[in-house]
Amino acid sequence: MSSPSFQRKRAVDAMVESIARQGYAATTVGHVTAASRLSRTTFYEHFKDREDCFLDAQGTLAVALRAEVERAVERCEPARALAGAIEALIAFATNRPWEFHLIAHEATIAGPRALQARDEMMLTLERTVEAASADCPDGDGERADIPTRLVLGGVVRLLGVSMRRTGGGPEAALACLPGWLDCYTLPGAPNRWRELRGVGSVAVSANGPARPIAPQPLPRGRHRLSEETVDVVQRERILHANAEVVCAKGYAAVTVADIARAAGVSREIFYRHFKDKQDAFLQTRQLVFEQMIAASAGAFFTSEKTWPEGIWEAMRRTTAWVLDQPVLAHFDFIEVYALGPVDAKQVDEHVLAFNVFLEEGYRYRPEAAELPRLYAQAIAGSVFELVAFYISHDRVAELPGLLPLTTYVILAPFTGAREACELIDGFISASEQASAAAGGNGAFGTSSADRV
Repeated sequence: MSSPSFQRKRAVDAMVESIARQGYAATTVGHVTAASRLSRTTFYEHFKDREDCFLDAQGTLAVALRAEVERAVERCEPARALAGAIEALIAFATNRPWEFHLIAHEATIAGPRALQARDEMMLTLERTVEAASADCPDGDGERADIPTRLVLGGVVRLLGVSMRRTGGGPEAALACLPGWLDCYTLPGAPNRWRELRGVGSVAVSANGPARPIAPQPLPRGRHRLSEETVDVVQRERILHANAEVVCAKGYAAVTVADIARAAGVSREIFYRHFKDKQDAFLQTRQLVFEQMIAASAGAFFTSEKTWPEGIWEAMRRTTAWVLDQPVLAHFDFIEVYALGPVDAKQVDEHVLAFNVFLEEGYRYRPEAAELPRLYAQAIAGSVFELVAFYISHDRVAELPGLLPLTTYVILAPFTGAREACELIDGFISASEQASAAAGGNGAFGTSSADRV
């Protein structure tokens, strides 16, 4: 008869295996007991429920990852501690791909407790790197002038995308990833962007696109609306309601009845437009993607400004959209991966679709043409991770103040760090002048010492 500790380990290993095959949302206690060859009675002797088993696996693996990062940064010079951490993350994902997938990706969709544990893991990794970098003098230009947490989050996201594309460990091409940090290293310059904090006062919603809202309920009784109009209104109300209930309860707990009730329609009306709740989820995701890409692309491609100005305006409009549509933004940044590993590949493509804005950056100066395309993906992962963190912690009001930082992260590899700083100073000044001229209308970011 196996010992209790061995039984517990078998269950945890089976949880990791089941999630690797089908994702957390589709994994049941039955899957875990079948894979571990434990009875349900034995399972419940060790765990309260499925979530409890997941959290046990997550905690164990987070400790192992932290140990790998600690060993890596101890072997590095202080200025290379962050690069050493990146190398450790790549090695862990290569050697233990499904364990990495659980703590880096599935933890974002396994419920509030798992997400909090992931945040704590990322904070621990950040502190590990910061402690190892403490002996590097400030302002010497040896360390990358970029927040540690933002880099680590971006790398974790990028590793997940790479693993889902290859079906296993990350691609060998990721070995060049630590070189991304060199794009933010400027000898002799002060460390301006090292911390995650608001900078200046930036208007994001003035002159922005009209706010898209869910359509109002249809009038009761007889009306003169066409059947086509009724169908459009019903469908859009269901999509918005679906985003609302998924954000409130999580996809796994949502039922068709929940969605129909929130939309103010019958189940029959729901099934007239959608096959099931998965179909509604997929079409809601498409709606949200189209709205957000329209907000950013509308600012970027219709502008006759320079490429850096287009990036600033696209980020400004995207931030405005997040502020105006908190529920849809939460759905897109937090809940969008809920359908599992197979569907996640399409979500990854949606995230990386924003790299179309960076293509012109590779032509901005001769040095930019030599940059690996991987850097654009790392940038996208970093920005996604940052916005997701602030949304999940109900801190979206702080995002306008982070607009200069996120723009710097995007621009610096292509323009050079020094020119990026000069450009952003100009953007901030122009924004403040425009705000003053408009009487201070719009949403603004203000300086803040709050750290992630």
